[in-house]
Order: sequence, then structure tokens, then C-alpha cells
Amino acid sequence: NVGVGTTAPTVSVDITGSFRTLPVALTDAATIATDASKGNIFTVTLAGNRTLGTPTNPSDGQRLTYIISQDATGSRTLAYSPAFRYSTDVASPTLSTAAGTQDYLAFIYNVRGNVARFQSFDAIAVGKGLSS
Repeated sequence: NVGVGTTAPTVSVDITGSFRTLPVALTDAATIATDASKGNIFTVTLAGNRTLGTPTNPSDGQRLTYIISQDATGSRTLAYSPAFRYSTDVASPTLSTAAGTQDYLAFIYNVRGNVARFQSFDAIAVGKGLSS
């Protein structure tokens, strides 16, 4: 483990202060796979109706942000793995449909015990209809 601003890091990197992370391009597929150990910001352009699969290798408290783009055709839909949880304040979004638009989806990985069914990606923000 590497610590920046700490002498006892608890994960790969602990940072006190601001930081920048580069987006990780995901592969468009029927079920979109995310390896959360690769980053915190993920991008994908949908070329068909898709499902966002359960991310692998997350860390408790990790924030995942997805930038979902419509291709030149548009009107693509996105379903979500049951591991993604939504609230009354941040409901499960229907994506923007215009060709080339982008939607942002942000989640925090939440471990509530050492049982898989108590682990989820909780939605914290949705931004829709941004022009690319």
C-alpha cells in the first residue's frame, strides 16, 4: 500500500487533499463489465440496448462514476444489475435518447457486513442529457 498524507494506508492509496483520476474506457457489450480496481471514472458508448453488470473488485466506500454515451443512432437503453440500488431521491434513470448525448451516473460501493447480499452500489447522483 502507498500512503500520501498518511503513515498507515488502508487501501491501495490513501490521499489527503485533491486528486485526479483518468477515465477508463469500458467495452460495449450486451452486459457491460467494470473492473473497479482499474479506476473510479468509466466511459462507454452504447451501440445497442445493454445491461450494466455488477462491478468486480470494488473497495468499500469507493465512488464509481459512469459516463454513458449514446452512439450516432441514439435511443439505446440501459438496464442495471440488482447490485445497483436507487433511492426515492435518486431513482433508477432512463437514459437520454438523443444521438451523441451523455448521462452521468455516480455510485458509492457500500459494504454492510461480510455477506454478498449486503453489498451494493448506491446511487448518489444522476446527470442527464449532456451534449458530447
